[in-house]
Amino acid sequence: MKKLILCFITALVALSASAQPWLFPNRKKVKPDTLKTVATPSDTIPVPPKDSIAVTLSDEELEDTFLSEVPEMVKVSLLLPLKSNSASPSRNFMEYYCGALMAVRELGNNGYAIELNVYDTEDRSRPASYSMLEKSDIIIGPVKCEEIAGVLLNCPDKYVISPIEPKAAALTDSLNVIQAPSSWKEQTEEMVAWLKAECGPLDRIVVLKDNSDSDKDGKVGYLLQLLQDSGLDYSQLSSVSGDALGQLPQGTLRFVVASEREVFVCSAINSISTIASRGECPTVLYTTSSVRSLEGINAASLFNANTRMTTSYYVDYEDADVKQFILDYRALFGNEPSSFAFSGYDTMTFHIEMCRKYGSRWIKRMHREEQWKGLQTDFKYNKSNSAGRINRAIRKVVYSPDFSIKLL
Repeated sequence: MKKLILCFITALVALSASAQPWLFPNRKKVKPDTLKTVATPSDTIPVPPKDSIAVTLSDEELEDTFLSEVPEMVKVSLLLPLKSNSASPSRNFMEYYCGALMAVRELGNNGYAIELNVYDTEDRSRPASYSMLEKSDIIIGPVKCEEIAGVLLNCPDKYVISPIEPKAAALTDSLNVIQAPSSWKEQTEEMVAWLKAECGPLDRIVVLKDNSDSDKDGKVGYLLQLLQDSGLDYSQLSSVSGDALGQLPQGTLRFVVASEREVFVCSAINSISTIASRGECPTVLYTTSSVRSLEGINAASLFNANTRMTTSYYVDYEDADVKQFILDYRALFGNEPSSFAFSGYDTMTFHIEMCRKYGSRWIKRMHREEQWKGLQTDFKYNKSNSAGRINRAIRKVVYSPDFSIKLL
């Protein structure tokens, strides 16, 4: 009888041991002589047929079957061209760093444990330690595309968050790059969608196209293709001077400027402003944030043209959280926060929160989040088959003839 009981217990121990890799797929194998098991009734241990989970569950559902490891301390590496050892440190990136520090300070006060390592990419005497980067949960920076590629060459299993450079969006196709600022493509797509949503049956759409524009970046071609695919009916003109515009519509006259040549864009927007000032019919201009850097646009033109602008960055200074951030920033650093400071704060806050929420697989789960609202930048990452991710969130701003600016 004793031999029978001993054989029964031995069989249960063997069954329990063989079930553990299925129960804990990420647990490292332990040497047989150190493995501790507890006898458990066999009817409580489900042992599925081989490959049955892979057949019935998607990869994402399989990941959700088990909890991701959430780090007790989030380790962040920040790589910026601070030029800290030079006679003239970079003011912009110093302010980005200050904004990032504000985020770490606030999250720390809320109970987050964060280790922040900062590297000055302009200080060649103290290069970033790749062994430290490998241990990081979040890597923000460097800024330049070639430097981003260099980090990923040495740390191929990590992801790098591109904090500023718009051109880095092109790297997401083949490299593990997370593009924090949305690119011109996302702005253009949102602009066309906005135009389509507002256009009524009695409205007229006019696309002002520069026939001498070489379109070397493909932005004009992309805009025209989006307009064509949208099914919108529009007329294409090279100018609105003289009688080129023709008969005005019964509804609203809606303009889009298709050019990358600064002289043409400025002239077109100033002309649209003049038409709108006549008050003969409602007039609206649709554009992206690229026009904000153009010096040839009259100060009142964007307001007179009733402009709808899509942008990656915009600060609503009437927002209560923005006001509090400004007060805290002044108290700590004695200066007014710039766009770079807001960017550092938003980028650091969002990605640390994602890491704390989703654990080690946070990058593959960001797409589950609804659009996250920051002080200056919103974040929304879609699921993608590319190596990297691009922020798809766009802010929409309205410039009204009464010289008010409204964030929708």
